[in-house]
Amino acid sequence: LYTYTRYGAGTGQIWLNNLSCNGTESRLDECPSLTWGASSCSHSQDVGIDCRQTVRLDGGRYISEGYVQLGNDWNTICGYGFNGNEARVVCRNLGFNVTYWY
Repeated sequence: LYTYTRYGAGTGQIWLNNLSCNGTESRLDECPSLTWGASSCSHSQDVGIDCRQTVRLDGGRYISEGYVQLGNDWNTICGYGFNGNEARVVCRNLGFNVTYWY
């Protein structure tokens, strides 16, 4: 999480102010905030983030299937104890909302 100085100030209307996400939301519009577009902030208060994917699937025929790899070195994980709940977490992390676990 960075202040505006890392990427420079934005331009145009500032849509959101005082976001209060709990971390389980899928989209920003699910987070409580002040009324959209009613911001008293300036672009000197813009926020920047650096998103990195720490989970990926490899070896499948499609982007939605394959063995699970983690981290910067893309190491695999052991399937012992891995069940449908863990599979759902991985799929949700990758942006999928339906899980088929084999």
